[in-house]
Amino acid sequence: SGDPVDLFPSLGGADGGGTWTGPGGSSFDGTFIPGTSPPGDHTYTIAGTAPCPSVSAIITVNELSNPDAGGDGTITLCSSHAPVTLFNALQGGPDNGGDWLTPDGTLFNGTFDPSSGQTGTYTYVVSVPPPCVNDTAFVQVFVVAASDAGMDGSATLCSSNGPISLIQQLEGSPDEGGTWSGPHGSAVPAFTPGIDIPGLYTYTVLGSAPCPNVHATVMITVNRMPMAGEDGTATLCPEAAPIALFGLLGGTP
Repeated sequence: SGDPVDLFPSLGGADGGGTWTGPGGSSFDGTFIPGTSPPGDHTYTIAGTAPCPSVSAIITVNELSNPDAGGDGTITLCSSHAPVTLFNALQGGPDNGGDWLTPDGTLFNGTFDPSSGQTGTYTYVVSVPPPCVNDTAFVQVFVVAASDAGMDGSATLCSSNGPISLIQQLEGSPDEGGTWSGPHGSAVPAFTPGIDIPGLYTYTVLGSAPCPNVHATVMITVNRMPMAGEDGTATLCPEAAPIALFGLLGGTP
């Protein structure tokens, strides 16, 4: 990407009036245009006056490619997302092999882990030797905290128990403010044995984009309260036949 260069001064005090040829004997006027002229050996020849021979000198031109770190990028991740390669967030067609720097300027391998990585501006630098100039691009990284519905839990209750809070049956540290659904659709946050239907209850917490909604479940089992019936009375004669006491109980034992 450099400016055109007159190769004659690089000959170090050569006589003027000579002719140039490019690599492979191609035509060349002495001015090398980066990006257009072919790199390689460029020969300068001065014709000799008899009995002196013609003489030549060669200037070898090496051309470096201008680096491309790509265009700046932005990426927003959920804290529960898998690690990502920040190179893919750069725009355009960036060159491989550059160096990454964290927001505080330390070297970084280019793979960002949303669960632990530092948010901010990451720098990608493609370095080249002079006369080309290093190129730099930036990726702004944002992380949104994932919602937490806790972990699945279960509860076994007696039909005589009082109401229980469903969220307290979840493991972990679920976020408040979610919604419950049960065997017959939406459900209240409390389960009342003998009234509500046992089964699988699902707790849903909405996620903020790009984080997904999250779910956890509570399996409710209700055991029937045993019934011994109601007290009974029997008056018997000593010589009466044996009787079954169960039949003397009231209610539905």
